[in-house]
Amino acid sequence: MRKLEELLIAYETCCTKVAEEELAKLIEESKDKESTSIRCRAFFQKHLARCEELVKSEYIGAAFTPNPAALAKSRTRRAQPTEEELAQAELDIATIKLYRKIFGLETVGGSLVRRTYPDWQTAIIDKFQTKELYLKVVEPITNAQKKSIRTTKGIDSYLGLSLELLEAHESARQRMYDTASLIGRYKISSGLWEKEADEYKFRKEAQLNTALADPNRKTGFVYIGREGDLLHSYRFASIVKNSREETITSKTGDLNPVLLVAHTCTKHLSNPSLVAVIYFGTRQQYKLRLMFQSKSTSSD
Repeated sequence: MRKLEELLIAYETCCTKVAEEELAKLIEESKDKESTSIRCRAFFQKHLARCEELVKSEYIGAAFTPNPAALAKSRTRRAQPTEEELAQAELDIATIKLYRKIFGLETVGGSLVRRTYPDWQTAIIDKFQTKELYLKVVEPITNAQKKSIRTTKGIDSYLGLSLELLEAHESARQRMYDTASLIGRYKISSGLWEKEADEYKFRKEAQLNTALADPNRKTGFVYIGREGDLLHSYRFASIVKNSREETITSKTGDLNPVLLVAHTCTKHLSNPSLVAVIYFGTRQQYKLRLMFQSKSTSSD
């Protein structure tokens, strides 16, 4: 179960980061940026805590999922759960169903078995052949979230912001499939080259989307941006151009995602080899060469 917990938490953490990116413009335009930012951060912290609780629950690996009423009753001493408790139970059930669909048990030859995956992206691509099928499972979560927000007492003044948060989360979950469709199918490697005199010399190679169990795994993740660009939480200084020919500059230690490949480059993935060369650094010049290798043909 430990591996399963790591996969699910990694999925939700990445989804939260993408949702926060969706909300960046809202926060920037807010009259009280600090207050809005704090409330948004609190919402996502609460969401991640709830997800971790569900991930570690017995329901993910159980043969059957309880109905909302039974789940709500098991959490209260009252004879009848409140409307708010029922709404929260419906949200939990919808979330559990998504987790189980992607990572849970499945019937094979009349027996219940659990498949293991190196990462959540590969799991999503294996379980959902199209984005439509994936969104069909995600939709009940969005509906349950909206219902839960509307039944919560004492949040009238925050209802508008809460719905904005849910819309950002909904958009983020949709973008998660775009990330999975690329990272779930390809191993993304980077070759680091250092400039000496007038030429670049190879220094080292690293895989950007290594599995969670890989001892050489680095902190960060790769994902697809709103413009369809491939990004990574790479922390070297860099100067690159996005799909709209806008220059993006990242300082050393910057926590903001750095663009790796503009979406116009994805057409080369039918013949995955060298996809992009990114030059970065100020005093010492480096370049990062990105290579894509199909997971179906590569050896683990």
